[in-house]
Amino acid sequence: MEKEEIKKLAHDILLDLSDKEAEDIAAEFEKLGKMLRVFEEIDTEGLRALVYPFDNETEYLREDVPERPLSKDEVLANAGKITENCVSVPRVLK
Repeated sequence: MEKEEIKKLAHDILLDLSDKEAEDIAAEFEKLGKMLRVFEEIDTEGLRALVYPFDNETEYLREDVPERPLSKDEVLANAGKITENCVSVPRVLK
């Protein structure tokens, strides 16, 4: 990932990066890419794909029990700011 791409992405999410910070991030992406390319060299022929790292994927999960959702009034009672009967939050993206 190039410095200019990083600066554009940062700008899009309302972050202000200096050229040095963008260069440092680009260098980190390059290091990460080199590390990840090592995985491409691993011979996985004959191995079965795993969806979960355990044989029984739900062995450690609790039972999913439906519960009563909060009513609109309960949600609005806990909201910091309400606009037209909806929770209002500060804008974070353009």
